[in-house]
Amino acid sequence: MILPDMGIMLKDIMGAAFSGKDQSEIEKELAAKYETGEIPTTTKKEEFHLVKEEDGWKVFLDWKTKKAEKEKAEKVASLLSDAKELRKSNKLHGAVKKYEEALTLDSEMVEAKEGLSETKQEVESFEEKQAYIKNVLLKDFRVAEGKKYGFGKAVPGVFGTVVNNGDRSLKEVEITVYFLNDKGTIIGEEDFHPVLVSEYSFGGDNKPLKPNYVEDFGYSVEDYAPSSWSNKAKAKITNIEFE
Repeated sequence: MILPDMGIMLKDIMGAAFSGKDQSEIEKELAAKYETGEIPTTTKKEEFHLVKEEDGWKVFLDWKTKKAEKEKAEKVASLLSDAKELRKSNKLHGAVKKYEEALTLDSEMVEAKEGLSETKQEVESFEEKQAYIKNVLLKDFRVAEGKKYGFGKAVPGVFGTVVNNGDRSLKEVEITVYFLNDKGTIIGEEDFHPVLVSEYSFGGDNKPLKPNYVEDFGYSVEDYAPSSWSNKAKAKITNIEFE
């Protein structure tokens, strides 16, 4: 197909626009330049599939196939989005199914392959931690008053001891404290880490919890407890990480 070369024509227009002449002069010059019909052209090659029908040849654009491809692409994108949301909420088996369904539609989808592989590893890690977490005990959990940093007025806090009865060292132990009202209903929660080995941690507590070791903890909760808190709470170990 031979088409007007809009790139060259645009250069002519821009050049005339910066010449300092008024609009009417520019229009006359451009009209005079192209009045012979000899405008700059460019050649573009494009292939079309033709189908011969009773009333002649027609261009076959295959809209049905294109529509199906578009719908498949939208479905794959939706499945990937669902899988990511499921991973965020720790519903890993559901995420695996979404990735596998996406791969049945597009077996070469790199994002789905990588997501499936990563999620399966997360499932293995989760199951490994779930099997071990029964060895990590929370003992003597209680609500009491204590002084922040060892001085000042007494404030409400939670206290207890974490015990590692297993055979592996832990670099992280997370406990979740649930705040209760007078009726015993949970009205809030907060996570704490009695064990947390990190390059950002300082002091003597930046150590793993070895097999048979214990770790005492105490945390002020005055900044976390809801206003209707009854000074009652319960807690459980919600996550561990192996060293």
